[in-house]
Amino acid sequence: MSIINKFKELLEQINHDNRINKTQTDFIMKESQQNTLSFEQKLFNEQIQRKIDKLNIRQHILRFKYSSYKKSYDISTIIVIILSSLLTVFEAIKTEFNLNDGLFQLVPVFISSTVAFIATLAKFKKYQEKMETMARCLERCISIIFRLTRIQEHAYHVENLKQLIELKKRYMGEPYENYIGSREEIEKNLKFKELVLHMETYREYVLRFQDSEAKYRYEKKKINNKLNQIDKMLRNNQDYIVEGHSQSTLDILQTCWDTITRCRSSCCVRKNINNEIIDLEDDETKEDDRPKRKQFETKTTI
Repeated sequence: MSIINKFKELLEQINHDNRINKTQTDFIMKESQQNTLSFEQKLFNEQIQRKIDKLNIRQHILRFKYSSYKKSYDISTIIVIILSSLLTVFEAIKTEFNLNDGLFQLVPVFISSTVAFIATLAKFKKYQEKMETMARCLERCISIIFRLTRIQEHAYHVENLKQLIELKKRYMGEPYENYIGSREEIEKNLKFKELVLHMETYREYVLRFQDSEAKYRYEKKKINNKLNQIDKMLRNNQDYIVEGHSQSTLDILQTCWDTITRCRSSCCVRKNINNEIIDLEDDETKEDDRPKRKQFETKTTI
């Protein structure tokens, strides 16, 4: 009987150990899956972020090229408009005053030839067509950047590896094809020389932006520290002295002069008050002496 009890206890111990081992195994598997999920999320997001950064840099450089083309096209258009207006005015003046000399005959020909040359050159350079192509490319590029950003947000909120794998499959479909197509269009519109030229401008603007952002954060942090210091001093009923606002020599002299003038004015007021008091006392003494004088005068008359 004792052997059977020992055997039962042994079986129970074995089952208990198996349950503990299973719980530990499940916990370890869950932790490993969670770590694998976070690692895959980070890897996938970094991969998408690299593509977004490349596309962002290219579209900024394409914007610089678009701006240069637009500037050239606007200048040529403005010159054509000005010359055409001058030609119309000149023709009206020539007709009004009957100016048919050789110079007045040549000037309209020169102006019209210049207008035709500028218009033909702008058409030959295909500024308008290239600008329209670059504008469509920029619109598509911006749309793809935000599409990739949405995929990145979805990757942050997946709950298991299965959802992440489905998201990767969805990403490798239409979004990735659109990304490749956008890169292809940008490379068609950008030459290597233009890429190098405008890359310097892009880096300069990026550094200026980062510098201004750093200055803004520094000033904001400094103001927050001052506000915290003021709050502490107000809680302790202390006066706050603003740093960097010490009085100069002129300020000190002005303060001294103001003090002296205030003292002089107060002394003058006191002196005037004392004089008025003395005058009042004299008037009172005179009024008191009047009846005595009258009595003395009556006695003397008697």
